[in-house]
Amino acid sequence: MNRFVVDASVVLSWCFPDENIDLAQHVAGLFKQGDIAVAPSFWPHEVLNALLAGEKRKRISKDLVQGFLDDLATLPSCSNHLQPKLFLPGFSASAASTA
Repeated sequence: MNRFVVDASVVLSWCFPDENIDLAQHVAGLFKQGDIAVAPSFWPHEVLNALLAGEKRKRISKDLVQGFLDDLATLPSCSNHLQPKLFLPGFSASAASTA
């Protein structure tokens, strides 16, 4: 099992199909191999901001934002930084996008 640093832009490309697909598929493969991601402490903010901006611009739906956050919370990581639900207790994508 290896550790690797994951960038928000790579993970977000799983949600936004017009992004860099090759690198995103490679990173997904690392998770499938059992590797563990590490990320800087601001990572959840970066991801959440991009998701909410995408929702506002109608690139993704509120349901997709919430589902994506749920999926991210299941990724193996060495810290809570990859788990937005732990970092943002009680977060609701729909409530945040209307604020």
